[in-house]
Amino acid sequence: MLQYPGAADLDAGEKELLAYAITLKEKTYFISSSDRACVRAGLMLDMLDSFISLEELVQDAGLKVQLNYQFSKSWLNMAKTELKLENL
Repeated sequence: MLQYPGAADLDAGEKELLAYAITLKEKTYFISSSDRACVRAGLMLDMLDSFISLEELVQDAGLKVQLNYQFSKSWLNMAKTELKLENL
């Protein structure tokens, strides 16, 4: 079970995904979430570099889709920066 301060803010699926990801020997995966609590968990679990925006995934798939701001690369970068600054 995933336990860290703030884990209660995650929904069950996010907890299971992150708990599974930290057991992997190879860190060749991406996590896409527009949930700030999940991104915070990524920081706390030293997995933040594995987070990627839905916008980046869509672009890498060669698709052109209009997405809401919370799914953009700029939102994720902003969230990562703010969370890192909060934890200095």
